[in-house]
Amino acid sequence: LSEIILPESVSFGRAYPNPFNPSTKIDFELPYDSEVIIEVFDINGKKIETLSDAVFDAGYHSVVWKANRFSSGMYFIKMNARSSQGAGYNGIQKLILIK
Repeated sequence: LSEIILPESVSFGRAYPNPFNPSTKIDFELPYDSEVIIEVFDINGKKIETLSDAVFDAGYHSVVWKANRFSSGMYFIKMNARSSQGAGYNGIQKLILIK
């Protein structure tokens, strides 16, 4: 049997590509099962889309933001992760959509 290696800490990877058109991929790592909420905000701080609101197993994951219906500009992606043990993580990164 092969051993599964889990991440040692929560990681919110850089979106790639960034700048992007029309989609970008965001990787994240979880050392424990966690509820993960990933949301996209516009430059004014208004939430425009939810990419994830689910429980993920410990391990390596990714989500894709398909921004076809949005205009060029700066956006922010926020990740919030909470484990059943109470451990938490919050992270924000800036994205640039160029059409």
